[in-house]
Amino acid sequence: MQNEELRQWCFAEQENFLKDLCTLVEVESPTGYSEGSEKMTERVGSWLRELGAEVRILQTPAGCYNLVAVFKGEGTRKILLNAHADTVFKKGTLKKNPFRVEDGKVYGPGCIDCKGGLVLGVYALRLLQQLNFKDYKQITFIMNADEETGSENSKELIMEQAKTHDLAIVLEAAKPEHGACIGRKGLGNATIEVRGKSVHAARASQGANALEELAHQVMEFRKLGNENKGTFVNVTVFSAGEVANTIPDYAMAKVDIRVDDTTEFNRIEREAAVLVANTIVPGTQVTFSLKAHPAFPQNAASVALAKQLEQIYAAIGVKMVTVTSPGVSDANYIASVGTPVIDGMSFVGMNAHTKDEVGYLDSLPDALFALTKFLMCVQKP
Repeated sequence: MQNEELRQWCFAEQENFLKDLCTLVEVESPTGYSEGSEKMTERVGSWLRELGAEVRILQTPAGCYNLVAVFKGEGTRKILLNAHADTVFKKGTLKKNPFRVEDGKVYGPGCIDCKGGLVLGVYALRLLQQLNFKDYKQITFIMNADEETGSENSKELIMEQAKTHDLAIVLEAAKPEHGACIGRKGLGNATIEVRGKSVHAARASQGANALEELAHQVMEFRKLGNENKGTFVNVTVFSAGEVANTIPDYAMAKVDIRVDDTTEFNRIEREAAVLVANTIVPGTQVTFSLKAHPAFPQNAASVALAKQLEQIYAAIGVKMVTVTSPGVSDANYIASVGTPVIDGMSFVGMNAHTKDEVGYLDSLPDALFALTKFLMCVQKP
């Protein structure tokens, strides 16, 4: 099949694509919601089984479900596809923000983060089947249930699978001009907790004010950032006290940490240990905890994958750009085990995690064409 014929097929499938995307968006699947997760695996699993995949459904300790689908071919390349089933939106959001198509755009909770990517992956695999294309050793499709909260119950699965594949494709939404992502910051979710002694505010000297100590710690923690190294430390949540006339005995802050270099988390933990040991409010104790999501630094392998993708787009006269992102995805975990990975290979979308989440349908056929061709011809860098 020539490029133009393949591209026309991609255009012709848009209506069916949107029907299937509607099916997934109308399954509410906030992270941790078992019923929604089960419905997502049932629907996507049935599509993949119809295409000949061996499908495994793995229940997580949180009661949700990860899916692993394996296609066997006759070639040598092993390719990993990844997209997540969960969204950030609470149950009931769909009533206020239903799936809809308006003015060449698609709307609805999770329509591009990441249910559009799930459907795109299925359609690319369906096209390979229709072409009887088997010049690969294995294509593995992982749909995980908890990306939006750090993939705590799926990251090990993703990393172990990534180690056994030549390269990986993450189907998050593309940026404008089919912007494929070749690097992401690492994310640290940190918590500062202070414990003191509660007394009536009229007898403050007899207590230990956890709020005041936390205020001091927050100002010190801000100094741990290093803009020259691409490290940013921001306190985003602050909580203490319940009533105005009582000295609080507990205070807590959440800290968002973004890094270009994963080893920065080690430095921050070392320096944080010094900070929490040096309190200024007598009688208070401070603890610091950190969950780190590794960085996906831009690297030669990801750049090489992007160049191959760029050539596919160029062959049909479409511009493609590369981007890096301060946000994280499961590409971070894949990159951490050394597997070449390219992210943002779904169609163009914006405003994820908001009521204005939107996908641009003029980018959809070309994104499907490019993903299909990429699966057919991509070589390990």
